[in-house]
Amino acid sequence: NQENCYLVEGYTDVVSLSQAGITNVVASSGTSLTEDQIKLIQRYTKNVTVLFDGDKAGIKASMRGIDMMLSGGLNVKAVPFPEGEDPDSYSKQLGGTAFKEYLDENAQDFIAFKTGIFLKDGGDDPIKKAESIREIVQSISLIPDPIQRTVYIQECSRLLHVDEETLISETNKLLLKSSKEKWEAPIQELPPEAYELEKTETKISRDDIIKVQERESIRMLINYGSELIEGMEEGEMHLADYFMVESEDITFETPIYNKILEIFKANLANGQISTIQQFLDHEDHAVKQAAVDLSTERYEISTNWSEKFQINVAHESQTLKNSTYTNILRLKFRIIQKMIAENMENIKLASEEEQINKFLSIQGDLKSMEMTIAKTLGNVTVK
Repeated sequence: NQENCYLVEGYTDVVSLSQAGITNVVASSGTSLTEDQIKLIQRYTKNVTVLFDGDKAGIKASMRGIDMMLSGGLNVKAVPFPEGEDPDSYSKQLGGTAFKEYLDENAQDFIAFKTGIFLKDGGDDPIKKAESIREIVQSISLIPDPIQRTVYIQECSRLLHVDEETLISETNKLLLKSSKEKWEAPIQELPPEAYELEKTETKISRDDIIKVQERESIRMLINYGSELIEGMEEGEMHLADYFMVESEDITFETPIYNKILEIFKANLANGQISTIQQFLDHEDHAVKQAAVDLSTERYEISTNWSEKFQINVAHESQTLKNSTYTNILRLKFRIIQKMIAENMENIKLASEEEQINKFLSIQGDLKSMEMTIAKTLGNVTVK
C-alpha cells in the first residue's frame, strides 16, 4: 500500500525492505523521532505503520514516537515482530512475498497495539491496569481530530472493558489540562510593549486597562482629527479618516468615548471634520467635560530639554500617524487579552468534548492574533 509509510529504526532495515520489494519505508536512523521528521512524512502521507523490533523494552521506549505522530495528526498503526527478530532479520527469513503478507496481516491500530503491550505487563494487578489505561487515554487525548478520538475511545472501551463515559471524562480532563498549560504559559517572544501593564493587572481590572487605552486612542482623535497626514497610498488624508479605517473592527466600551467616536463618524458622513473646539463648546456637558480632559498632549516636555540643553524631543504632534496606529494597536491587544481570559473560563466550565474543542479552536485563533499584534507592537518605533 503506497498510501502508507513504514517507519523502521535503522538504515539496514530500509535496505532489507527495499530488497524485499517494499520501497515506501523510512528510518529514524537510530535516533528518537523528531517533529521535523514527522512533518517530512506528512508531506507524502498521513498513514504511518511503525515496525517494532521484538524487544519489549525497545517497544516501550518507542511509544513516545507514536504519541508525537498522533499529536501531529498522523494515522498510526504498528507491527510487532517475534522476540529477537527485527525487520531486517525477519524479512530475510520469510522472503519478500511472505514478509509483505506478514505486514498486512499483523498491522494493528495503535490502540490495540498499545493495549496489548501494557495490559500484558500489568497482568491482573488492578493498579498497573489503571496506570495502563491512563497511558492509553493519554495517547488518545493527543489526537487533534475529535471524530477519531471518539472512535478510539469506543475501541478502547471494548478492549479494556471500561465504561465509555469514564474514558470520555478522563480524555476531557487531559484536554483541559493541556489547554491550560498551553494558553496560560507565558510567551517569551512577546516584546516589552506587550507587558507594559502586566505588573499592575492584579490590581487593575482588564476593563479598566481597556478604558485607559480607549482614552488614549480617542485623545489622539479629538486633538488631531483634522490634521493632514501621509495617506496609506498616495497623497494626504485627515487623521480622522485614517483613525476610522484602523479602528473599524473595534467597539469602544466606554460610553462617553463611544459617543465622541459616533459624533466624528456622523460629521465625516456629512463631509465635515470635528475639531477640539466643537467638543469644548458641545451642548452635552459630559462630552464637553471629556473634551477638556482629553485636550492635552500625553506628555508635557520640559522646556529645559529643547531650550536650555538644546536637545530636540519629538512631540506626538510630529508623529501623528505612528502614534495613532500604535494606540489603536495597543487597544486591540488589550481587547484580545480580555477575550482570551474570558474564553479560558469557558474552557474551564465546558463539560462536553464538542464544547471544549470549540473553545480550544477559538483560543488558538485568539492567541495567534495576540502574537501577531504583539510582534507588530515590538516593531513600531516612534520617530
